[in-house]
Amino acid sequence: MASIPAHEYERLRRVGARRGHSVDATHPPTHLRRTCLLAGTPVPATVLTDADGERTITGELAPARTALARRIAREGLDF
Repeated sequence: MASIPAHEYERLRRVGARRGHSVDATHPPTHLRRTCLLAGTPVPATVLTDADGERTITGELAPARTALARRIAREGLDF
C-alpha cells in the first residue's frame, strides 16, 4: 500500500463519491463515512491488548473467517 501515491487514493475517493459507493445497503456511502471519520478529533484507543490477547481473539475469529472466505469464493462479494 505504501507504493500507492496519494493522488491515486484521492482519485479513487472522487470516483467513489461520484458513484455513491457503499460497502453494502447497511452502510452509508463510503465518502460520507470517511468525511465523518476525518472530521472527528482522534482519541487514544480505550481497549488495548497484548500478544496473548491478540492470539486468543484471532483463534476465536478463525472459524468465522474461514466460513466467510468460503462464502465469498462461492458467491462473490454480493451475497
